[in-house]
Amino acid sequence: HRYGTSSMGTATSLKGITVADFKAFHAAHYRPANAVLVVAGDVTAAAIVPQLEKALGGWKGAPGSKPAVAGNAAQQTARRVFLIDKPDAAQSQIRIGWVGVARSTPDYFPLRVLNTILGEAFTSRLNNNLREVHGYAYGGGFELALACDIRVAGRAARFAGVGVKLGLTVSTARLARLAGEGVALDLLLTGRAVDADEALALGLVSAVADDVQAEARRVADVVASRAPLSVQANKVGLRHCARLPLAEAVTYERGEWARLQRTRDHREAVKAFFAKRAPEFTGE
Repeated sequence: HRYGTSSMGTATSLKGITVADFKAFHAAHYRPANAVLVVAGDVTAAAIVPQLEKALGGWKGAPGSKPAVAGNAAQQTARRVFLIDKPDAAQSQIRIGWVGVARSTPDYFPLRVLNTILGEAFTSRLNNNLREVHGYAYGGGFELALACDIRVAGRAARFAGVGVKLGLTVSTARLARLAGEGVALDLLLTGRAVDADEALALGLVSAVADDVQAEARRVADVVASRAPLSVQANKVGLRHCARLPLAEAVTYERGEWARLQRTRDHREAVKAFFAKRAPEFTGE
């Protein structure tokens, strides 16, 4: 079935495509009768349609030929598991598939959103569960962890920059800033994996917990309870000052201190301190 092949083609099929093939396909299918125009933004149909008619109304052309439509694929009647053993693979993949609904289904787009949340996107629940440092954070997962402000690892977590094993470079921008050049050279030149305890000792993670989600939420709640402008200024200041000479960094820090001292949140924090109560920050 057509859906059983990669949408990117194969090495053989790509080699067989010519410039003339592209031109012929464009001429046959890229026509106004075949086009769907999508407009996104803070606009209304009444405001945007006249502008679109003015800009594109003169685009004329006969309907193009319709591409061949693949027949309906048979639905799976039982679960099937395929295990492909690749001992030399630097990463593992888990793919879960099922014959989906037709695009004409009324709930097609809500189902796409559902699918994205559960497992399709890099930020999906399934992907987060695997890469939320419950298991292996290699390659892209390692880079994603390094991009976070605070990292919490599960007991079984493993981290590695495997670019050197794939003939690539990865994590050179962030790892040294986080753990120092010596640690970065060790991990990136060897591609070795480190467990959660070593990651904590090297400064790659802030904590190791049995319940990663609970600990991550606890930390997030603490950060969310702090003054928003101060949280923002600390994040920006840390990164900005790291690129400055010490004297300039201190000057920048003093400027930010003076700016935040004039905020409502600072005044509220002082009042709350003397009143022995929790401050109520508003981000002002």
